[in-house]
Amino acid sequence: MKICVFVSFIVSFLLFQPAAVRAQSNFSEADSNSVESVLGGTSSTARQHYRELSIYTSGMLANPQLMSDLKNQRLFFTGIRLTSRLFTTRHLFIAGNVDVRPLIIHSKSVPSGREYTYGGGSGVGLQFTPRAGWHWQPFFDVDGGFVAFSHDVPMPNTRRVNMTLDFGPGVTIPLRGNRAMRTGVWLYHFSDGNTAPRNPAFDGVMVYLSYTFRNFSPHFSRN
Repeated sequence: MKICVFVSFIVSFLLFQPAAVRAQSNFSEADSNSVESVLGGTSSTARQHYRELSIYTSGMLANPQLMSDLKNQRLFFTGIRLTSRLFTTRHLFIAGNVDVRPLIIHSKSVPSGREYTYGGGSGVGLQFTPRAGWHWQPFFDVDGGFVAFSHDVPMPNTRRVNMTLDFGPGVTIPLRGNRAMRTGVWLYHFSDGNTAPRNPAFDGVMVYLSYTFRNFSPHFSRN
């Protein structure tokens, strides 16, 4: 739990610090081709403030008991993700993710069938993309956050609010203009961190699909 809170603080600080401070980061003129193909001949300032906005949905493929001891659980969620450049290295494009998941549906087996619980959540994390010239661009996500339900999940005497951890590979498939599709797999875990009498937790192998607006740059009026 402490690790998730620490990661959340660091990524939030890097994402929302003033532009003058971010300009001092170790940016390179020659960025990942996945970014350059969108930005083309734009200025270095635009490159430094590259962002993506993704709308996605995710469903569960499997429910392995890696860190949990409760079988026959299912999870589905939808989300919105803002991805913003943090810095680049010689081999990697490194970005920060901020997610809002307004709809999360958890279900489990009960004697009468399945019991469904609704909730929502958010998270922050990092995205690592190789600086290579592939048309379909691979990447790797690591994210942490929280999920809140209408009652204790996954069992009574646990918590309504749980900490989350998810990670896994994906691929960006370019479309026309500044749009793209993203798909991949997350190993998704949530638990109460042993802060309740019970901690059965949840583990799921999730597959997701997103529609992404690349080089997303919202404009705000100035007084």
